[in-house]
Amino acid sequence: MTPDSLGIASRFVLSGDEPVRLVIHYRDGTWGFLCNTTGASADLVTIHAAHMFDRFTDLAEVADLPKGYLAEREEPGDRWHRELDPDLG
Repeated sequence: MTPDSLGIASRFVLSGDEPVRLVIHYRDGTWGFLCNTTGASADLVTIHAAHMFDRFTDLAEVADLPKGYLAEREEPGDRWHRELDPDLG
């Protein structure tokens, strides 16, 4: 992860209403920080990935996620499950 990497985040995550349950590291280097409660593009905000890692310190566990992978968990404190996603682009 480079400090200038861009990403998207759920507005519900940013407001503190929902935790990050899904982290995606797209093949182009951008990141996704989602709560898995909505798929609507209107609920997504463009952010700098470094700000998410700084703000949500538990994301340090997935900061080394390779491009093309995603990591999921049910709730904060749960173990992250990583997997390669061939559809990520």
